[in-house]
Amino acid sequence: MKLTPHRIMLSSILIFAGSASAFAQGGVRGGDGGSQTTSGDRVTYQVSGGIVTLYPRDALASSLCFKDGKDGLIIQQGEILNRCSHLRLEEHKEPFGSDEQISIGVQGGQLGMLLDLGEEAQLTQKYNNRDWPGAVFTSIHLSDGNVKILKSRQKREFQELKEAMPLLQADVSQMKASGTLPIFVGHIYLGRILDRNDKSSDLWVKILVLAYVPGQAVTFRWQLM
Repeated sequence: MKLTPHRIMLSSILIFAGSASAFAQGGVRGGDGGSQTTSGDRVTYQVSGGIVTLYPRDALASSLCFKDGKDGLIIQQGEILNRCSHLRLEEHKEPFGSDEQISIGVQGGQLGMLLDLGEEAQLTQKYNNRDWPGAVFTSIHLSDGNVKILKSRQKREFQELKEAMPLLQADVSQMKASGTLPIFVGHIYLGRILDRNDKSSDLWVKILVLAYVPGQAVTFRWQLM
């Protein structure tokens, strides 16, 4: 059937509308899924991970909320206030300058611990996991009270991640007000956040640093566990 100019224009409008709707539902760039709830005409989408860039020079975009993947700080009546900050970039002074560090557990009442697991190649060699690039980070997860990492994709086997033991053994009395570590490109970080006021709150996150320009921006993939 030959399309008339009117039909072509109508088709273009429908395609554009569909694309806009899909973009609006996507929400967070690089999102790794989550849960969606509907209440009346309103839809609330909670993410569980994604790719984010934080900017240390920006008062709001230097922090991240793990609940929705957005800025952890807000501006109200000319003041910067905390909304939901699970992770924040902290300035670290050096004798000949300064750079940034990753810090978790920065909200009032929260306690954080952060581990640097090193680069994927190091974990691949240690755990004899020679699979596709990114498989190490993707496979790290909580299971039966342990943190596990891929052993064999063909056999769907996993093994315990020994480096995670300090996080598994930590409790409120052992953890500090925040967990802070230097930023290294390509490194995988494992973090845990507890809450003094809510013993049922136990938040685990893994982070892969993708790019870092000191003083300008840090890009990483994060995933709740």
